[in-house]
Amino acid sequence: MANPESFLEEVAEEVRRDRLFRFFKKYGWLFIILILLAICASIFWEWNKNSSTLKARNNGDLLAEAVKESENGDLTKLEGLLSKESLFVGPRSDLVAVTKILYAEYLFEVTGDSNETMSLLQEVISSRDFSEELRQLARLKHMFFALNNEPDGYEYLDQLAAPNNYFRSLVEEQRIQLHISDNEIDKAISKINVLIEDPEVTQVQKRRLMDLKAAIR
Repeated sequence: MANPESFLEEVAEEVRRDRLFRFFKKYGWLFIILILLAICASIFWEWNKNSSTLKARNNGDLLAEAVKESENGDLTKLEGLLSKESLFVGPRSDLVAVTKILYAEYLFEVTGDSNETMSLLQEVISSRDFSEELRQLARLKHMFFALNNEPDGYEYLDQLAAPNNYFRSLVEEQRIQLHISDNEIDKAISKINVLIEDPEVTQVQKRRLMDLKAAIR
Protein backbone atom coordinates (compact mmCIF):
# COMPACT_ATOMS: atom_id res chain seq x y z
CA MET A 1 0.00 0.00 0.00
CA ALA A 2 1.40 3.41 -1.03
CA ASN A 3 2.55 5.83 1.66
CA PRO A 4 -0.15 8.56 1.95
CA GLU A 5 2.43 11.17 3.01
CA SER A 6 4.61 10.44 -0.01
CA PHE A 7 1.61 10.71 -2.30
CA LEU A 8 0.62 14.07 -0.81
CA GLU A 9 4.18 15.39 -1.21
CA GLU A 10 4.15 14.37 -4.88
CA VAL A 11 0.83 16.13 -5.41
CA ALA A 12 2.09 19.27 -3.66
CA GLU A 13 5.24 19.22 -5.80
CA GLU A 14 3.17 18.92 -8.98
CA VAL A 15 1.01 21.84 -7.86
CA ARG A 16 4.10 23.97 -7.25
CA ARG A 17 5.52 23.08 -10.66
CA ASP A 18 2.22 23.89 -12.30
CA ARG A 19 2.04 27.29 -10.57
CA LEU A 20 5.66 28.04 -11.50
CA PHE A 21 5.03 27.06 -15.12
CA ARG A 22 1.94 29.28 -15.30
CA PHE A 23 3.85 32.16 -13.69
CA PHE A 24 6.68 31.99 -16.25
CA LYS A 25 4.16 31.55 -19.04
CA LYS A 26 2.42 34.73 -17.93
CA TYR A 27 5.44 36.89 -16.94
CA GLY A 28 8.36 35.22 -18.70
CA TRP A 29 8.42 37.88 -21.44
CA LEU A 30 9.05 40.52 -18.78
CA PHE A 31 12.12 38.69 -17.49
CA ILE A 32 13.44 38.34 -21.05
CA ILE A 33 13.03 42.10 -21.62
CA LEU A 34 14.81 42.90 -18.35
CA ILE A 35 17.70 40.60 -19.27
CA LEU A 36 17.97 42.18 -22.73
CA LEU A 37 17.91 45.67 -21.21
CA ALA A 38 20.67 44.72 -18.78
CA ILE A 39 22.79 43.35 -21.63
CA CYS A 40 22.21 46.48 -23.75
CA ALA A 41 23.05 48.75 -20.80
CA SER A 42 26.27 46.84 -20.18
CA ILE A 43 27.26 47.08 -23.85
CA PHE A 44 26.49 50.81 -23.93
CA TRP A 45 28.47 51.44 -20.73
CA GLU A 46 31.52 49.63 -22.12
CA TRP A 47 31.23 51.46 -25.44
CA ASN A 48 30.88 54.81 -23.72
CA LYS A 49 33.89 54.10 -21.44
CA ASN A 50 36.06 53.04 -24.37
CA SER A 51 34.89 56.01 -26.42
CA SER A 52 35.73 58.45 -23.59
CA THR A 53 39.15 56.83 -23.12
CA LEU A 54 39.92 57.05 -26.83
CA LYS A 55 38.73 60.66 -26.98
CA ALA A 56 40.88 61.63 -23.99
CA ARG A 57 43.91 59.86 -25.48
CA ASN A 58 43.50 61.61 -28.83
CA ASN A 59 43.05 65.00 -27.18
CA GLY A 60 46.09 64.36 -25.01
CA ASP A 61 48.17 63.49 -28.08
CA LEU A 62 47.04 66.69 -29.80
CA LEU A 63 48.00 68.79 -26.77
CA ALA A 64 51.36 67.03 -26.36
CA GLU A 65 52.19 67.63 -30.02
CA ALA A 66 51.17 71.30 -29.76
CA VAL A 67 53.29 71.76 -26.62
CA LYS A 68 56.29 70.19 -28.36
CA GLU A 69 55.93 72.66 -31.23
CA SER A 70 55.53 75.52 -28.75
CA GLU A 71 58.79 74.59 -27.04
CA ASN A 72 60.43 75.24 -30.39
CA GLY A 73 58.79 78.66 -30.62
CA ASP A 74 55.88 77.73 -32.93
CA LEU A 75 52.56 78.49 -31.21
CA THR A 76 50.38 77.77 -34.26
CA LYS A 77 49.09 74.37 -33.14
CA LEU A 78 48.55 75.39 -29.52
CA GLU A 79 46.67 78.50 -30.59
CA GLY A 80 44.66 76.42 -33.06
CA LEU A 81 43.44 74.14 -30.27
CA LEU A 82 41.76 77.19 -28.69
CA SER A 83 40.10 78.33 -31.92
CA LYS A 84 36.61 77.55 -33.24
CA GLU A 85 38.24 75.08 -35.65
CA SER A 86 39.94 73.23 -32.79
CA LEU A 87 40.94 69.62 -33.45
CA PHE A 88 39.92 68.68 -29.90
CA VAL A 89 37.05 66.18 -29.89
CA GLY A 90 34.45 67.04 -27.25
CA PRO A 91 37.05 68.50 -24.87
CA ARG A 92 36.18 68.90 -21.22
CA SER A 93 36.24 72.43 -19.91
CA ASP A 94 39.33 71.76 -17.78
CA LEU A 95 41.27 70.60 -20.86
CA VAL A 96 40.50 73.96 -22.43
CA ALA A 97 41.67 75.70 -19.24
CA VAL A 98 44.97 73.78 -19.20
CA THR A 99 45.51 74.56 -22.90
CA LYS A 100 44.86 78.25 -22.32
CA ILE A 101 47.25 78.37 -19.34
CA LEU A 102 49.97 76.67 -21.37
CA TYR A 103 49.38 78.99 -24.32
CA ALA A 104 49.65 82.03 -22.04
CA GLU A 105 53.02 80.83 -20.69
CA TYR A 106 54.50 79.99 -24.07
CA LEU A 107 53.20 83.25 -25.50
CA PHE A 108 55.26 85.14 -22.92
CA GLU A 109 58.34 83.05 -23.69
CA VAL A 110 58.02 83.79 -27.40
CA THR A 111 56.84 87.41 -27.37
CA GLY A 112 57.75 88.67 -23.91
CA ASP A 113 54.32 90.32 -23.74
CA SER A 114 53.31 89.94 -20.08
CA ASN A 115 50.12 91.98 -20.57
CA GLU A 116 48.71 89.57 -23.15
CA THR A 117 49.75 86.63 -20.98
CA MET A 118 48.03 88.11 -17.93
CA SER A 119 44.92 88.79 -20.00
CA LEU A 120 44.71 85.13 -21.05
CA LEU A 121 45.22 83.94 -17.49
CA GLN A 122 42.53 86.34 -16.32
CA GLU A 123 40.10 84.67 -18.73
CA VAL A 124 40.67 81.37 -16.91
CA ILE A 125 40.42 83.02 -13.50
CA SER A 126 37.10 84.71 -14.24
CA SER A 127 35.38 81.75 -15.96
CA ARG A 128 32.99 79.64 -13.90
CA ASP A 129 33.27 76.86 -16.49
CA PHE A 130 36.64 75.77 -15.12
CA SER A 131 37.39 73.94 -11.88
CA GLU A 132 38.46 75.93 -8.85
CA GLU A 133 41.85 74.18 -8.79
CA LEU A 134 42.73 75.37 -12.30
CA ARG A 135 41.38 78.83 -11.67
CA GLN A 136 43.63 79.10 -8.64
CA LEU A 137 46.56 77.76 -10.66
CA ALA A 138 45.92 80.53 -13.17
CA ARG A 139 45.87 83.02 -10.26
CA LEU A 140 49.23 81.72 -9.08
CA LYS A 141 50.80 82.10 -12.51
CA HIS A 142 49.13 85.49 -12.92
CA MET A 143 50.79 86.49 -9.66
CA PHE A 144 54.32 85.99 -10.97
CA PHE A 145 53.64 88.34 -13.87
CA ALA A 146 51.60 90.84 -11.86
CA LEU A 147 54.14 91.28 -9.07
CA ASN A 148 56.45 93.04 -11.51
CA ASN A 149 53.74 95.62 -12.19
CA GLU A 150 52.25 95.98 -8.71
CA PRO A 151 53.40 98.93 -6.57
CA ASP A 152 52.52 96.97 -3.42
CA GLY A 153 53.36 93.32 -3.95
CA TYR A 154 52.44 92.34 -0.38
CA GLU A 155 48.88 93.61 -0.80
CA TYR A 156 48.54 91.60 -4.00
CA LEU A 157 49.81 88.47 -2.27
CA ASP A 158 47.31 88.95 0.57
CA GLN A 159 44.53 88.45 -1.96
CA LEU A 160 45.93 85.04 -2.91
CA ALA A 161 46.93 83.71 0.51
CA ALA A 162 43.43 82.70 1.64
CA PRO A 163 43.26 79.41 3.61
CA ASN A 164 41.15 77.74 0.89
CA ASN A 165 43.73 78.44 -1.82
CA TYR A 166 45.28 75.19 -3.05
CA PHE A 167 48.58 76.98 -3.70
CA ARG A 168 48.66 79.05 -0.52
CA SER A 169 52.10 77.77 0.53
CA LEU A 170 53.61 78.77 -2.81
CA VAL A 171 52.09 82.22 -2.46
CA GLU A 172 53.65 82.50 0.99
CA GLU A 173 56.98 81.38 -0.43
CA GLN A 174 56.76 84.23 -2.90
CA ARG A 175 56.10 86.56 0.02
CA ILE A 176 59.38 85.34 1.53
CA GLN A 177 61.16 86.27 -1.69
CA LEU A 178 59.70 89.77 -1.46
CA HIS A 179 60.93 90.10 2.12
CA ILE A 180 64.41 89.04 1.02
CA SER A 181 64.42 91.50 -1.90
CA ASP A 182 63.40 94.26 0.55
CA ASN A 183 66.24 93.15 2.88
CA GLU A 184 63.73 92.12 5.59
CA ILE A 185 65.65 88.99 6.53
CA ASP A 186 64.08 88.54 9.98
CA LYS A 187 60.57 88.59 8.48
CA ALA A 188 61.66 86.15 5.80
CA ILE A 189 63.10 83.70 8.36
CA SER A 190 60.00 84.01 10.54
CA LYS A 191 57.75 83.17 7.59
CA ILE A 192 60.01 80.25 6.63
CA ASN A 193 59.70 78.83 10.16
CA VAL A 194 55.91 79.03 9.98
CA LEU A 195 55.79 77.23 6.63
CA ILE A 196 58.20 74.51 7.75
CA GLU A 197 55.82 73.65 10.60
CA ASP A 198 52.77 73.72 8.33
CA PRO A 199 51.51 70.12 7.79
CA GLU A 200 50.06 71.08 4.39
CA VAL A 201 53.46 72.04 3.00
CA THR A 202 55.15 69.27 1.01
CA GLN A 203 58.48 67.81 2.02
CA VAL A 204 60.03 69.06 -1.22
CA GLN A 205 59.01 72.63 -0.44
CA LYS A 206 60.16 72.30 3.17
CA ARG A 207 63.62 71.22 2.03
CA ARG A 208 63.72 74.14 -0.37
CA LEU A 209 62.74 76.52 2.40
CA MET A 210 65.35 75.11 4.79
CA ASP A 211 68.03 75.54 2.12
CA LEU A 212 66.87 79.13 1.60
CA LYS A 213 66.94 79.77 5.34
CA ALA A 214 70.52 78.50 5.58
CA ALA A 215 71.55 80.67 2.65
CA ILE A 216 70.17 83.97 3.99
CA ARG A 217 71.28 83.61 7.63
